[in-house]
Amino acid sequence: MASFQDLHLLKWFAPPGREAADPSMILFKGEYYLFPSITTGFFSNDNLTDWEFHKLTDVPV
Repeated sequence: MASFQDLHLLKWFAPPGREAADPSMILFKGEYYLFPSITTGFFSNDNLTDWEFHKLTDVPV
């Protein structure tokens, strides 16, 4: 599980040469969702501190 301070490590979840710029974050039913651009998934949590990465499968990224 990634912490807020570890979000700079998003490059681990993207193909080489990609970035996690311009993230979008929404609050839905008490859960925060963070969608960094050009990654292979998204992050979620309920406290803005302990982030869990959800890898997308079967999606052309």
